[in-house]
Amino acid sequence: MSVDLSLLNLGANWALIVDRVNKLEIEQKLKMAYMLTVREHQLMKAHSGQGINFKYTDSSSGQKEDFIIYFPTRVSNIKDDYITPARFRAAVATEVYNHPKLMVSPAMRVVGFDAVLAEWNNIQRELQEKLNDKDDTSINPVGRKSLHGIDPFPVQFTDMNFPMLYALAPDRVPPRVAHLDFAIELGLAFACLRDIRNRIISRNEAGTHLQKSTKSHAFYETFLKLSENMGYSINKNHFELLAPKISNIATPKFIYPSDTRIISQE
Repeated sequence: MSVDLSLLNLGANWALIVDRVNKLEIEQKLKMAYMLTVREHQLMKAHSGQGINFKYTDSSSGQKEDFIIYFPTRVSNIKDDYITPARFRAAVATEVYNHPKLMVSPAMRVVGFDAVLAEWNNIQRELQEKLNDKDDTSINPVGRKSLHGIDPFPVQFTDMNFPMLYALAPDRVPPRVAHLDFAIELGLAFACLRDIRNRIISRNEAGTHLQKSTKSHAFYETFLKLSENMGYSINKNHFELLAPKISNIATPKFIYPSDTRIISQE
């Protein structure tokens, strides 16, 4: 057996992917985001291992256009310019950020996303006070550089809608904000919430200890790995400051399957 390593591409050509997504009109972005968020599992089941053409009419030319989303079965099938559901959600996050029709993924609603959004103004104010405290050296601006070939998105963590960058449940930091203070750390905090909820649910499910422990940090580890593949690392001080605040607000608002007995968290 031989494996052609040239076909394995863990990174993505974000400049090209973002450019393609940006060329879509806002309504097309929102419709595709909906399909790839609410109906991803059905689409994956029907189109696994192949691509699906989303057809639309370009309003400026009146011509029918295709936008291909790939549903690869293995990492080795993913080329750096392929737009997968996960890459699309990350790339489109900033493009639909402030649109009133932007939906929140069910995966985020069940982990208290709405509560975090409602409290973000208070959260960011506390973070800002920390950043402005020159005597406190435990937290400082990161000073990350934006991704090469990508225009930074004009937003800061002080924006009252900042959590909406994760409304579509991207599995990595959106590329146009990856350089911002608290952007990666907020995404990682949301990933932790999804893991916490899964652990609570799994206590009442059948399964081996290995199966349960394997998925207990799945979202956290995936988010961290994919963001690192983009060339960014977590600011530990930022994360340790932000994560407990997010958890305290969100965990009481978790929504569980109706047949799951909710037990106290340790």
